[in-house]
Amino acid sequence: MDNAEYEKAIDTLSILIEGMGAGIAAWGVINLIEAYNDETAKKEVAGEYRRRISQINSRVQRLTRSRDTGKISNTRYQRRLARYETEQTALLTELAGWGAEIEARKKEGLQQIVRGAAFAGTAPHLRSIESFLP
Repeated sequence: MDNAEYEKAIDTLSILIEGMGAGIAAWGVINLIEAYNDETAKKEVAGEYRRRISQINSRVQRLTRSRDTGKISNTRYQRRLARYETEQTALLTELAGWGAEIEARKKEGLQQIVRGAAFAGTAPHLRSIESFLP
C-alpha cells in the first residue's frame, strides 16, 4: 500500500468514525428530548394524581367524622379506609417512580451525547498510528 492509498484509507476511516460518533450523539439528543416530553406529559398526570390524593384525604376526614358520629359502623369505616389507603399508596408509589425514571433517562441521554462526541473526537488520532507502520 503506497502512502496515497494509506492517506485515503485513514481519511475514509476518520469520516466513518466521526459519523458514528455524531450518530451516537444524535441518538442521545433524541433520548434527551423524549425524556423531557415524557416529563411534561407525566407532570400533567401527576397533577391529576395529586388532586385525587387530595380528594382521598378529604373523603377519609369525612369518613372518620361519620364513624365518630355513629353514622357508619366501624366495620364499614375500616373497609372504606383500606380501599382509600390502597389507592393513595398506589398513586404515591407511581409518582415517586416517575421522577427517578425520567432523571435516569435524562442522564442516559446526556451520557450518550458525551460518548458520541468523545468517539467522534478519536478520529484525528488515527494519524498517530503512522508511527507503528513500516
